[in-house]
Order: sequence, then structure tokens, then C-alpha cells
Amino acid sequence: MNDIKKKLYILYFITVATFMLTFYFVLSNIVESRIEEQETKRLDHDMISLTTYMNDQIQNNGIDKSDTEEAIRILEAIVPIVNERVTFLDSTGKVLYDSSQDPEKVGELFNIFELQKLLDGEMLQITDYKTQSSKQPLYFVAQAVYNEANQPLGILRISSEIPDLADIIRLVFVVWFIGMVFLATVLFLLLRKWTTQISTPVNEMQEVLSRLSATDYEVRYAGQSYKEINDLGKSINELAENLEQQELELKTSEKRMERLINHLIVGVMLLDENRIVRIVNPVMNELLNVNLYGEKTLLYTDYIKSAELIDLIENSYATKKTLNAEITIYFPDEKILDANVVPIPGKEEGEKNYIVLLYDITEIRRLENIRTDFTANVSHELRTPITALKGFSETLLDGAMYDEEVLVEFLEIMSKEATRLDSMVQDILQLSKLEQRKLSISTEQVNLREVAEEVLSVLQQRIDQKKMTCRIEEDSPVTVTANRDQLKQILMNLVANAIIYTPAEGMVIIHLSQSDNEARIQVIDNGIGISEKDQARIFERFYRVDKARSRNSGGTGLGLSIVKWLVDNMNGRLELFSEENLGTTFEVYLPLETMTDDKKN
Repeated sequence: MNDIKKKLYILYFITVATFMLTFYFVLSNIVESRIEEQETKRLDHDMISLTTYMNDQIQNNGIDKSDTEEAIRILEAIVPIVNERVTFLDSTGKVLYDSSQDPEKVGELFNIFELQKLLDGEMLQITDYKTQSSKQPLYFVAQAVYNEANQPLGILRISSEIPDLADIIRLVFVVWFIGMVFLATVLFLLLRKWTTQISTPVNEMQEVLSRLSATDYEVRYAGQSYKEINDLGKSINELAENLEQQELELKTSEKRMERLINHLIVGVMLLDENRIVRIVNPVMNELLNVNLYGEKTLLYTDYIKSAELIDLIENSYATKKTLNAEITIYFPDEKILDANVVPIPGKEEGEKNYIVLLYDITEIRRLENIRTDFTANVSHELRTPITALKGFSETLLDGAMYDEEVLVEFLEIMSKEATRLDSMVQDILQLSKLEQRKLSISTEQVNLREVAEEVLSVLQQRIDQKKMTCRIEEDSPVTVTANRDQLKQILMNLVANAIIYTPAEGMVIIHLSQSDNEARIQVIDNGIGISEKDQARIFERFYRVDKARSRNSGGTGLGLSIVKWLVDNMNGRLELFSEENLGTTFEVYLPLETMTDDKKN
């Protein structure tokens, strides 16, 4: 704005100076013209009066063409009355009389053309600025004087100098200068006030815009000036408010995006065109076992050690296409990852950034393997009783049914296999219903000791056969809100397993207790125990520690899988402690107010 003010001041001074000079020139010319006009009129009037008087005297006295002396006498008599310089010339232009100077010294006053005009009867009105005797302009009027015969007697010339013209012009200049200085001062003060009223708010606006460009969106324009400038300031304030709101929304979006990225279960990494890491979330750090926070100026290859992943990213850079692959990393743990590299547009036209997405599918692949094993195990487990039933039935049909002892033995075996097959099918159906949330979810207040006593009553025959000791221990009465049948099934499977894998005359203890807001159920035995390598898989379907023994005892291999699912569905947890040949302890922790998933929904 200072440059504009300087330009305005320069333009002002040039304009004022031009106007002053022009005005002075025009004014001085007008004054001179007016003085010249007035002086000429005055001389014309004097000339008319003088020539009229002379003509009257010439006619009255009968002066002829050659009697110039009489004409000069008449002039000498009237010149004091005229009070102007009077000059009389003959028809050839020679000065015969001059009221102010010796005629011999006057010199030539008219050229031949001017003389001819005068002799033809014209009146000359001339302003001569080149007089020898004075620096002042000389105004004169000339006209021919005629005798009685109407012949030119001579030429009469009346002239006048204005010695005070310079003073008049000087006075005009002083008045003009004072007026112009006063006017210029007033105009300058008005211009200064006007420019200040404009420049001050404009400078404030410039400061506001500078701070806005520096992302200081809280600044506002508060100046007051002309309406148009105030409207502009209001628009700037509206712009600042919009920018502040946009910045707030942008920060909110960035925070939401950051929270979203940081809480994704998928590893996210953003790479620019130069393969520099720009964004990374915690899951990516965890999957790659590196810390990329604060290290956003180096190539991704400085961190990633997986050759498969690097090849996938480089192929995406080369083809500029979205690529997907399943890769395996081996450090620090073996993991199977679903990797995607997605090109996205950058900030500038033609720029490409790349998002690397890693999803840990190790558990999915493990479950797929378990499902595959389950299918194989189901086929195997079902094949055994079906083969037995088919074999024994064919043997009986071939004639063995006529031997009563063989018939009874075979029928007992077939009944046992059919019972085992039915139990296996029931367990499979029940597990399927559990996974599909098709079981009853009705809950009630259940006393755990009552459920434990019912379980022991059902299993009493097995206990007696193996001459085992089974008892219930209770620190204090424990009551939970849960589905009674599901609680009974949990205890039934755990106690039945304990009986199966505990030698004759062994011991099984059901210990009930309560701590904080949890109920704890412990099933303790002194049986064969579970090896450490088997403990990780004990809850898988159809997995058996001692396959031959459990099959002979009628087990299906699904009991502990059902227990695990039921406990999880009750928002509880299941823990296992076991040592080979020393015994096993299963601990079930249930909240006192158990809610199933369906009930929560």
C-alpha cells in the first residue's frame, strides 16, 4: 500500500503543478488580453475624437493638402487635452510631429503596406512589443487625416505605453501563487486523509490475509473505513471463518482417520512415489516386528525384510496396478499374510502413492486346516462304527445268526457301536447348533452344587465300576445366573473325561468356589495327565490324547470342544493345568450374572 501512496502523491504533485502552470498561463493571457482590449478601445475613442476635431478645424480653416504646419499647430493645441503620445506623419511615412520625442529621432513607424492601408482610409490598431525605448508593450491606433478637398493631409498616430503592466502581472502572479498554494495544501491534506482512511484498513487487511496464509485462522479484521472497504473486510472475516471451520473439520477428519487407521485390524502403510514411508499404523509395526513411528524419511526397504512383500510392492510400482498375494513371513513368528498394494492418486496431477495393506490370516488358515482335519476325522470316526455294523450284519446274514451265542455277542457289539454312532452324531449336531446359536438361551438362578450332584448321580455307575472316589468340595454356596442344561453339560463332559482318563480306584474332585464376581468350578483328577504338546490341541474336535483308549470307552472326541464353546458363550474362560502321570485340573470361570451372546443382542 505504501507504493500506491507514493504513486498517488507523485500523481497529485504532477497534476497540481500542471494545473497551476496552465492556470497561470491562461490567467496572465486573459489579463493581458483584457488590458490590451481596454487600451485599444480607449485609443480608438481618442482617435475618433481627435480626428473629428482636426477634420472640423481643417475644414473650417480651409487647410489644403500641403499645409501641414497648420495641422501640426492644431495638434499641439489639443495634445495636452488628449494626454497620450500623438505622432503626425506625412503621406510618405515621414514623422512630422511627435508629442514625446524629436521627430528626427523617431524613425520609421510604418512599412509600405501599412501606409497604403492607411491612405486607403483604413484604421490600424497595433500592439507592438518590440519598442526600442521601453520594455513595455506599446498600443497605438493610426488613421489618415484628410484636407478640405478630401485628400490625405497626413497620418495621425496615437500610442500608449502601460508601464505598470508588469506590476499587474506580478500582482496577478502573487495572488495566483497564494491561491494555488492554499488550494494545493487543502487538497494535499484531503488527499492525505483520504489515503490514510484507505491505506490503514487496507494494511490491516493485508496483515489479516498474511496471517491467514500462515494458517492463523483466528485473526479478524476490525477496522472501520468507507462502506466498500468495510464490505471487503467483512468478506475477509467470512473467509477467515470459513477457513477456520474447514481447518476444524479437516483436523477432526484427520483425527478420525488417524483413530480409524490406528484401530484397524489390518496393517496400513502409505508410500509415496519415491518409496518413502509416510503413514503407518500399529498393526503394521506389529506384523513386521519393526517400529516405523518417527522414521518417515527412509525407504520402506530399510525396514521390510520379506522378499515376497518387497517383490509385490515393486511389481505394483512397475505396473501401477492393484496387486494381491498371500505371503508368509518367518520372523519373529511364522505368519501368513494377505497382502494388497493399491495405487492411489497423489496431491499433484500424475503423482501416485501406494497403500500397502497386510491382513494376518494365520488363524484363518489354521481354522481351515482344523476344518479339513475335522472333515477327515468325522469321516474316519463314522466309518469305524458303520464298518463294524455292516460287517457284523453281513456275518449274521451269512449264517452266524443261527448260532445263538454268536448272535447275542454280535448284537451286543452292534448295539454298542450303534450307541457310539448315535452319541457321535448327537455331539456333532449339538456342536453345529452351538455354532449357529440355535440352543435355548433361557437363564435362571442355578446352584452349582445341585448341578454337580446331578452329574455324579448320572455317572455313578461308571464310578462304581472303576471303584473310584468322587466328591464335591464347596467353600461356600455358589449361585450363578445361567442356563442350567448348559452348566450340566459342561460338568458332565469334564467329569466324564476325568473318569475315563483316571485309572481304577483313582480320585475325582469337583471344587466349587467364588471370588469377586466370578464363580470357579475345578474338576481335579489324579489320572494319566496330558503332555505339554497335547495341551495346545486338547480342545480341537476329535482330538484325543489316547485315541485307542477313548474310543474303547465310547468317547467321541467332541466333548471338550463343546465345553470350550459353552464357556466362551457364557463370557467365561477355561484353563487347563496338567502333568503326565500326575493328573489334570480343568478350571472354569463364569461370571455370576452370565449372559449369552444372543441375550446381549
